[in-house]
Amino acid sequence: MEAIKTSVVEFMPGATITIDDDKCIGCRKCVEVCPQDVYELVRRPGETDPNKEFKSVAIAPEKCILCLSCLEICAKDAIYIDGQQ
Repeated sequence: MEAIKTSVVEFMPGATITIDDDKCIGCRKCVEVCPQDVYELVRRPGETDPNKEFKSVAIAPEKCILCLSCLEICAKDAIYIDGQQ
């Protein structure tokens, strides 16, 4: 019997995450769905519109495991991971 040749791919967490501030409505969905706590909701400085008071920020992109849950749940398509939406 011949041995089956396989290769092991090592996965390193981390991604380049960009959030479009103009699209983000601060709904908090990405914060809630992320299993790695990559996102946090922060106040927009000087914002007077209560509907745009908060925005999401990727505080720990190095922890991203590329599950893409945030992309799937973002109703405004405001999140880009490694240039993809």
